[in-house]
Amino acid sequence: MLSTNTDLGNVEIVDYTKILWLTAVETTEDALNLFFHHCARVGPAKCAYAEEGMSAANISTKYERVIEHLRHTPLPIFGPDPDVMDYRIMLGGLFVSLYSPL
Repeated sequence: MLSTNTDLGNVEIVDYTKILWLTAVETTEDALNLFFHHCARVGPAKCAYAEEGMSAANISTKYERVIEHLRHTPLPIFGPDPDVMDYRIMLGGLFVSLYSPL
């Protein structure tokens, strides 16, 4: 369910400027749900996370499975700067992305 945040961003401006941050978690979840909605709407041609015929609920479930998998099985990252992608890094990156989209 969407909050009353009418700008469809993840920050409710009055709450933010008063440094209350009471709605930050709710509006961040709204922004993520909007990603699922629009990813399903445009499909795999424009959203690499989607598969043919997926609904927003399917995409959300896929996301939850990836997150849960990373909780138990971190993935190695190969390249010039090897690293490991785990649950904590994935959620941190997602949170930053929702607050600082490209």
